Amino acid sequence: ARRARGVLADEPRLQQTMACQVQSPPDADGLIPFDDGFKPSSCTKETRIVPPPCSALPRDVTVLRDALDEDLAHEAYATCVAFGESWGTYLRYLGEDEGGLVLEKAEAEQPALEQLAYSMLRSLWRRGGKELLAEDLKHVHGFSMWVVLGDVGHETEYHIDYSEPFRHSDNIIATPVHAITLQLTPVPEGFAIEGGTFGAHVEGLDHYRLHGYKACLREPVDGRPTDDWLSCPGWRSVPYAFNQATLIPGDLPHAADEVRVWPRSLRRVVVGINACGFREGPSEMRTPQHSRLFKRGLKLQRLEKKLLNLDPEKLKRLLASLLSKHKIDGSRLSTAEIHS
Repeated sequence: ARRARGVLADEPRLQQTMACQVQSPPDADGLIPFDDGFKPSSCTKETRIVPPPCSALPRDVTVLRDALDEDLAHEAYATCVAFGESWGTYLRYLGEDEGGLVLEKAEAEQPALEQLAYSMLRSLWRRGGKELLAEDLKHVHGFSMWVVLGDVGHETEYHIDYSEPFRHSDNIIATPVHAITLQLTPVPEGFAIEGGTFGAHVEGLDHYRLHGYKACLREPVDGRPTDDWLSCPGWRSVPYAFNQATLIPGDLPHAADEVRVWPRSLRRVVVGINACGFREGPSEMRTPQHSRLFKRGLKLQRLEKKLLNLDPEKLKRLLASLLSKHKIDGSRLSTAEIHS
């Protein structure tokens, strides 16, 4: 069969897991305290999480084979490889028309890529996505889409998906309604890939609370994403395959282990798609993941971190050099003012 659905987890265990995930009562904003071991440098507020909506997807990994029209899958691979780097966009959900998604494309920063994202999402919807996801559209503001290229040595650290701009502004975790990947590399039939396996844990936020942001609360072993990677019953795994989609509820933590064997002549192309809710969607729309604006923000964050870690005297000399270069009088600045 073209579509292979995951098996729903044991129902009593599932109910227990979902009850555990909301351990603290929500605050006045409907948010729940949640510590994953990470605080962004841009916001020192206590971490809170938006309670995830109930999804129509099974709490498992659902796999769609032949997820896109085949010609489009090949075109998408070629376009992404030719572009040569990661990119991202956001498609605002407006409704449905004769069973198809009505989407508003982002402003034309990269028109060909915006059109490709639009075509891929509409194709995925026609070829099985609607059957699986339509019931949840009432929760969806829009779709964040991005592409990542990799090769041997590439891995994806353990994490849950959430809106990066939203967290960095208020330290609020807002997971998507759904988290989807598309695998687009036409790996030759019979080639034995090693590594790069996608895995998600069905215990969701319970598992993430234990392991934390990028597994910072429990150190991984032997180069694996977590210390229990694919070795306990809650893990579900899917090897990489051309024109294949994986779909999970947005609060399930996931990762991909290191790619060890891969065809030399091909890039490893993965598309990420998050169905964003109404709380975090506008932030994602303004700064889509892996977009040029998003990348500029990351560079500024790294620069800020370096500056904050500089010795005060070194920082003072650097600032004096910059002031001199731009012919600004900095004689009244003290080291204390520099750090204020």
